[in-house]
Amino acid sequence: MVLVPIYRHCCTPTTVTNNIDREERKVQVRGKGNKINTTYWQPRLDGLLIRWLDKGYRDASPYAAESPYLFVSESAPSVSGDRLNKIVVQAAENAGIQEVLYRDAQGRKRYKYTSHVLCHSFAMHWLQNGGSIEALSKHMAHSSITTTEIYAEIQDDRLKDEYEKHAPQIDFDKLSN
Repeated sequence: MVLVPIYRHCCTPTTVTNNIDREERKVQVRGKGNKINTTYWQPRLDGLLIRWLDKGYRDASPYAAESPYLFVSESAPSVSGDRLNKIVVQAAENAGIQEVLYRDAQGRKRYKYTSHVLCHSFAMHWLQNGGSIEALSKHMAHSSITTTEIYAEIQDDRLKDEYEKHAPQIDFDKLSN
């Protein structure tokens, strides 16, 4: 379940608060500078949320009662960013799709699939499906669209499609008269 907010909402479990409105399917997310943003989830995630909150999964943590976060662990009131990335890396390995891209200067493996890659993928899918960069920026709780544009590198094929769809049409026959 912890992978869903990374991909669907471009947020880490350490930012998802326990302030949930199930009827409206929205949750508050704490961004940089403690800025609170609201994000939404799709109805098909209701079952996972019910299991997590109502069937005792969250309450299994000794930190559940005191934690302001939706996702808690057995050893802390929230799931750390490092732990989150390990979960993503392991899930990709379990699926047989993980690759080591290189080793950094300290000799640590750098993987193809990480939590950052999931977030970047979501942003690209949002835009490829016709979502606006302004709405994406708000959804991702970015204070500036410039930040969102980093995630939204436009690929050449999409640029061509956008050009053909939105560029003004010029009637050259009328111009020559």
